[in-house]
Order: sequence, then C-alpha cells, then structure tokens
Amino acid sequence: MAHSLTLSRELFVPRDLVFQVWTEAEHLSAWYSPRADCTREVTADARTGGQYLFVWTTPDGTRFAQSGEYRRVDPPAGFQCSAHYEEGIEGALHTELSVALGDAAGSTRIDIQQHGFPAESSRDAARQLWSDLLDQLEAYFSVI
Repeated sequence: MAHSLTLSRELFVPRDLVFQVWTEAEHLSAWYSPRADCTREVTADARTGGQYLFVWTTPDGTRFAQSGEYRRVDPPAGFQCSAHYEEGIEGALHTELSVALGDAAGSTRIDIQQHGFPAESSRDAARQLWSDLLDQLEAYFSVI
C-alpha cells in the first residue's frame, strides 16, 4: 500500500514570487536543500514535459539527488511533477508531487501533496523534510 502526505503553509509573499523562487534554478539552488552545508547543483526546465535535477553533496562527499519531469506547470498556480530520489529511507524512491499556490490577499497558501511512499517511515521522513524546506523557503524571502 502506498502512503501519501499533505502539508500546507502560508507565506506573506506574493504568489508570483513564490512560483518564481520555486521554479528557477538560480533561486532553488539557494534554498532547496536537505542540509545547509551541501554544495548544490540545480537544473530546472519548469514547463510541462521539462526535466529537473537537484544534486547535493555534503562536505564528506556523500551525494544525494532528486530528479523528475514536470507533468503540469500552471504559473503562478503551481505545478505537478514526478520526484525520483536516488536514495531514500528504504533506498530509491519514486513519488508524484503536487505544489498548489493559492492567492490569499497579499499572501500565498502553499499546499503540497506527495503520493507513492512505500512505507510510513519514508512518508514521515518526507513530511519532516518538507517542513524544513518550507522554513528555508520562508527564510530565503528575507534575503532576496
């Protein structure tokens, strides 16, 4: 049985800017990382059928990677994509991800849905990672 997660956050940032920061490699390389001490390589072609690749390398040389294809891109409302993780809690992981960005009078509501986790443990680890990533996203808006 596959497991899913749903997570929401509201940021007091315009939706257009949230979409831009979430879909352009220059911005993604600044905030989207599982660890602050990683070097980051990011490519992102945020259009329907486009590909993305995120590679993170820790100071000790450990490498993590996430790749996928944008299934649907609807600026600034969000996107859907596949998410393939080179290594996860139980090894390689393949999921489907949806990020919806709602306009809420000067703020943006972010709704994340991710499906296809093989175990509750991988889903729970992803939930914690998403919480950390959303914290990093929020912090990034204070420096751009």
